[in-house]
Amino acid sequence: MYGLLLGGLVMFFLLSNMSNVAVLFPSLAIPAASRLETKQIGGRVRGPSPLIHQWIEFCLQTARALPFKQEVILGASPSTLESTLVKLPEELLEGKPSLDTNLIAGVLPDEILARWQLGLSITSLGKEASATLNITGCTEMAEVLEWERVECSNTTGRVIALDLFEMYSGEYSWYLNASLFTPFQQLESLDLTYNNIAGCVENEGIERLSRLNNLKMLNLSENSFNNTILSSLTHLSSLRSLNLYGNSLEGSIDVEEFDSLRDLEELDIGGNKIDKFVVSKGLSKLKSLGLSGIKLNRSILSSLSSLRELDISRTGFKGTFDVREFDSFNDLEVLDMSYNEIDNLVVPQGYKGLRRLKSLDLSEFEIRDGSKLLQSMGSFPSLNTLVLTDNNFTDIATATQELHNFTNLEYLTLDESSLHISLLQSIASLFPSLKTLSMFGCEVNGLVRGQGFPHFKSLEHLDMDYTRIALNTSFLQIIGESMPSLKYLSLSYSNLSTNSSRILDQGLCSLVHLQVLYIYNNDLRGSLPWCLANMTSLRLLDVSSNQLTGSISSSPLIHLTSIEELMLSNNHFQIPISLEPLFNHSRLKIFNAYNNEIKAKITESHSLTAPNFQLSRLSLSSSYGDGFIFPKFLYHQHDLEYVDLSHIKMNGEFPTWLLENNTKLETLSLVNDSLGGPFRLPIHSHKRLGMLDISNNNFRGHIPVEIADVLPSLYAFNNSMNALDGSIPSSFGNMKFLQFLDLSNNHLTGEIPEHLAVGCVNLRFLALSNNNLQGHMFSRNFNLTNLKWLQLEGNRFVEKQIREKFEFTTKNIAYIYQGKVLSLLSGLDLSCNKLIGPIPLQIGNLTRIQTLNLSHNNLTGSIPSTFSNLKYVESLDLSNNKLNGKIPHQLVELKTLEVFSVAYNNLSGEIPEWTAQFATFNESSYEGNTFLCGLPLPICRSPATMSEASIGNERDDNLIDMNSFFITFTTSYVIVIFATVIILYVNSYWRRRWFYFVEMWITSSYYFVVDNLIPTRFCH
Repeated sequence: MYGLLLGGLVMFFLLSNMSNVAVLFPSLAIPAASRLETKQIGGRVRGPSPLIHQWIEFCLQTARALPFKQEVILGASPSTLESTLVKLPEELLEGKPSLDTNLIAGVLPDEILARWQLGLSITSLGKEASATLNITGCTEMAEVLEWERVECSNTTGRVIALDLFEMYSGEYSWYLNASLFTPFQQLESLDLTYNNIAGCVENEGIERLSRLNNLKMLNLSENSFNNTILSSLTHLSSLRSLNLYGNSLEGSIDVEEFDSLRDLEELDIGGNKIDKFVVSKGLSKLKSLGLSGIKLNRSILSSLSSLRELDISRTGFKGTFDVREFDSFNDLEVLDMSYNEIDNLVVPQGYKGLRRLKSLDLSEFEIRDGSKLLQSMGSFPSLNTLVLTDNNFTDIATATQELHNFTNLEYLTLDESSLHISLLQSIASLFPSLKTLSMFGCEVNGLVRGQGFPHFKSLEHLDMDYTRIALNTSFLQIIGESMPSLKYLSLSYSNLSTNSSRILDQGLCSLVHLQVLYIYNNDLRGSLPWCLANMTSLRLLDVSSNQLTGSISSSPLIHLTSIEELMLSNNHFQIPISLEPLFNHSRLKIFNAYNNEIKAKITESHSLTAPNFQLSRLSLSSSYGDGFIFPKFLYHQHDLEYVDLSHIKMNGEFPTWLLENNTKLETLSLVNDSLGGPFRLPIHSHKRLGMLDISNNNFRGHIPVEIADVLPSLYAFNNSMNALDGSIPSSFGNMKFLQFLDLSNNHLTGEIPEHLAVGCVNLRFLALSNNNLQGHMFSRNFNLTNLKWLQLEGNRFVEKQIREKFEFTTKNIAYIYQGKVLSLLSGLDLSCNKLIGPIPLQIGNLTRIQTLNLSHNNLTGSIPSTFSNLKYVESLDLSNNKLNGKIPHQLVELKTLEVFSVAYNNLSGEIPEWTAQFATFNESSYEGNTFLCGLPLPICRSPATMSEASIGNERDDNLIDMNSFFITFTTSYVIVIFATVIILYVNSYWRRRWFYFVEMWITSSYYFVVDNLIPTRFCH
């Protein structure tokens, strides 16, 4: 009984002190974050930052727009009102007249202002104009505005073409202000493809372009225009080409609406939901018509007889199709009938129609007899190009008689088709003039034998990448014997090594006219055959990703002096870092040889001290070798655009001379090269460099404060895993194009500059982890609206509450739209900081997030049930905090979750149902939570009771049913009293002892009160 009473008292004591329980954890443990490579939850692999392997691909992703609260946005630019004018460098303005002189390169002020406004507009839509536009004229204006997609007249200097293809890649539609283009009075061509435009601002529609009397080409394809645009287009009487493919047109379309466009020659309205198409006779000059994807009645064909080009692909034609339906098409030259369910194409013998047909596309038909189909093509004497992609010619070809009058076909495409080897024999017989044969991804059935292979005497271009073909002899030998005129050969990913380890010795060298050879990724072995030296016309050679060996100093490559592009990557070649064996190759422009054995010295001496080549691309990245210095030939290069010398372990400092000598350099990668010393920059500004990766070296000192002025065009900068100290320069905020910034694993101090958080509007990836940064994470002026990945773990940030950060990062940025700054974030890592307070419910609104790491902080409260909204989350780490309560059962709805950890918290209750993704998590995901139970931990002792308790009291932080506890405690207390009475009644000895004890206790109490508590005056 006493044991029961003692147990109740102990439980009551534990219950009353449960809120003070603390869990100790190692202070140096750093949690894993989702998609980064880790060995286990709660530990990080030490070594090169996993970001290094992902950053290039991440930086090249297309920009995304903000998530607008409205479904569509009014105005050409949702943030134009926020944009500030960029201060131009003085050297660009020197010698240029000011705006008020009305002359800049002979361009009138209204057009100047229009260019500037359009530039700001497009920049704010998600892609910087300077990085994506094309310039062919207006040199001075190009320097000022840095545009590259503007074509200007050579005589007047006025804009005549604007190519704005895919300038906006956001998912939300917006409305265009067409008046933006009206100042370009000589504009002839306007391309707005792939911009997700839903329509035009009221009273500023496409009809405004009628002021442009020279406008001849308008491309509005792949947008979201609906039928209302049709009436606006009727005002553009000067148009000759109109493309509305892939919009939101629907219902019945009567081309009579376009009768006012009497000069229209090209019209494409395919890719819309049009169920009825009515042809008009008013468009007498129409020569090209695109109707792809529109359900047509064949009877309409007779009314289109004046056309030269016709696209009726994906129009739902089925069964048998008789080409005599085209009898009236006397001028037709290009016909696309692809992706229809036609299983029988009838071409009568001696057919006299379509005499001018030059190009025919019959992709993905349902015809099985390819030989019969090819024979029927002889009825089209002018046919030059035939496309038969995605067909299944399973029938074995029958013997054919050569058609001597069929000599015009030069281009045949069979990509992604299945065919029998006998069909190739038919092709060689039927088309003796064939020059180009493409068989990309084909599956060739039947056994290929050398003597039985067809002879393509005129073939110059053969593409057989990814082709699956059964061989019983060297396929290269077959090609060399049967295709003597080849100039272009591509056999990549074709498993050529299945028969011989020295397959390059057989047949290849007989192709003396070969100019281009792609043979990468075929597991070829051995060395390059010396007969390659006879291929003096070879301009491009790609043998990458094989198992080839040998030193290039003693290989046939030294004799290929006409070579322009040489790709040797991912082999076992021995390559001297000096590249002296190639000094005579004056035409060499591209040399890719990464992942080979780089050698410091060569045994053979060369007379030339400087190379004759000027490279544009160089890649010598390799993990072989150590102790190199920068090769001397690099000091003589002035046209480099891409350089990768990573992992070579070169000694020295950052090569500022390389940037100074190569003003066209766009990408420089010097990862893990043992470079050291201070990180210095060139004296003069380098405007072309966009990507710089110098991570995992030994650079020390400060990041130069002038980095934004010297490298203004950087969009990716990786300076992680060095020994840099000092603060982060605020000038990063001047880098308008910066999308990726990784300064992690250094010794940087201070706070994150406010100017960085405001000015880097295009930043998508920010990693500042494992430094000594402190203070607040960001100021309240936060404008990183495109940020998708944020890593700040391993610093000394202090926040009153994590809620504070999310409150100011989710506020409205501009009155034109209302968006949440973090709603497009893909990864958020705030681990190993000093965050306190509860996790805000608003984190559940980050519906696109894939990685969330809040581990190793001092977060309290329960896990928000709103986490169930994170439908794309793959890693969720909340370990090593002070979270309590139960794990929300709604988390089982996270179907993409791969990594989950709530270890070392104060969680209690039953683990969510062990199903779906939760069935893949083991004990390590929950360890350090004493009161958690359920699979994969031990089974809960009283599931029914716990379930009832959890439903009745959601705020209960433990497994004890309080009602049951008090009932048990009271019962035990009553039992103890009755037991004591019974014992005293039965045993006289203990009864006397008990009364004696009571008498002594009463007496002692009496005198204690008299002596200590009652005043003295009461005792007299």
